Amino acid sequence: MSRQHKILLEVTDDEEELIAAIRNQKPVNNTDIKQCMSDIMLSVSWREIARTYFNNSAAWFYNKIDGNAITGGFSEQETRQLKDALCDLAERIKKCADKI
Repeated sequence: MSRQHKILLEVTDDEEELIAAIRNQKPVNNTDIKQCMSDIMLSVSWREIARTYFNNSAAWFYNKIDGNAITGGFSEQETRQLKDALCDLAERIKKCADKI
């Protein structure tokens, strides 16, 4: 399996944990989100995720991840939005890898 496919599978596994938490109506806390994203934190441009999918700054996004007192953590809607953003990015990466 190529490195690109391994990365895609790891992102998918992390997203499944977030989806399961949302479906089970468990509150998703920032520690869970941070832990799920730990493997991809340095590989993804969070500035672009913040701008493209949330129409916000990188600072806003990192404050959300850290649960900063000003912005708080991710709301349920923002958690779903983050999941959708990661799924979209995963699909785009897979399409790119398939063309190679």
